Amino acid sequence: MKQRSRSGHTFRRCSVAGCVCLLAACASLGLAFPVQASDQLLIGVGNSSAGADGAETGTEEDGSSLSDTSLGSAGYNGGPTMLGSGSTLTVENTRDEYEWVKTNMAGRFYPYVIVHAEGNPNVIHFLYEYGHDYKSPASFYYTDEEKKTFTDTEKSGAARVPLIMQWDYRWGFNWYGGGPAGLTACAPTCMTMIGLGLTGKESYTVPAMCSYAEDKGYWVNGQGTSWSLVTDAFPNDPITCQQTSVDEGSIASALNAGNPVLINVGVGKFSAVGHFMVLTGVDKDGKFILNDPNNLENSSKTWTWADLASEIQAAWTYALRSS
Repeated sequence: MKQRSRSGHTFRRCSVAGCVCLLAACASLGLAFPVQASDQLLIGVGNSSAGADGAETGTEEDGSSLSDTSLGSAGYNGGPTMLGSGSTLTVENTRDEYEWVKTNMAGRFYPYVIVHAEGNPNVIHFLYEYGHDYKSPASFYYTDEEKKTFTDTEKSGAARVPLIMQWDYRWGFNWYGGGPAGLTACAPTCMTMIGLGLTGKESYTVPAMCSYAEDKGYWVNGQGTSWSLVTDAFPNDPITCQQTSVDEGSIASALNAGNPVLINVGVGKFSAVGHFMVLTGVDKDGKFILNDPNNLENSSKTWTWADLASEIQAAWTYALRSS
């Protein structure tokens, strides 16, 4: 079901994937967003059984996403199949919105947040709608198309991990940590993807994971989401987390065994600050399949190890514990 935004663009309100990882730095510079009652985190389908306990601390936040209470989604699921038809937003038809954002939102974001959005039409549109006080719905549900991905009985493990966008309109405007989840929730979004893929449980949602992270104190002002969430996101399910060597062989081996791999990247081609993403497989050419919760374009193509090697700072492999 397609919707028309107040700016006149047609898009499918929903998308499972994406992230910008930039608000942590805003907080460290005293540029946190004003908290209003209507901006508080809203739980959609209720608290998931997700959790987080932690080990080291690190920073990563970003994301936003498109969607309303009854709409479809677009996402890349480790292959040529897209979940839904996706939005029709383009760099060209969001050019005026980007100019508006640069003119009217400069005081609400650290400058590189806006600079980093250039070339990413979904994030541009998210910032534009945020500037016009768009609110995420108080509740939502996963579409049938999305459910087909993470409940596909013919697939298992990493092959079922859906692409979820942090800027999805179903939750992207809700508050998480130092700003809207669409800009701060790359880590909770990635953990949601992994939880959905490994368990098929609809209780794993971005709002629920954000709420869990905040309740456990895993949001660190001035830094972002602590890496503690990475190791403790699934306390009520038999999901194991193992830090993985950042080398092609180790990561490819984990993926070929059907286990999704979470990666943290620093400043570079994927982020201006730091970012979490999920690797879901290796294709026949040996290229890596990536779910970037902030960028649909990044998620629609495969990547060589040379593309990724210098970007990855840390990696973790997730698997269902054998009974």
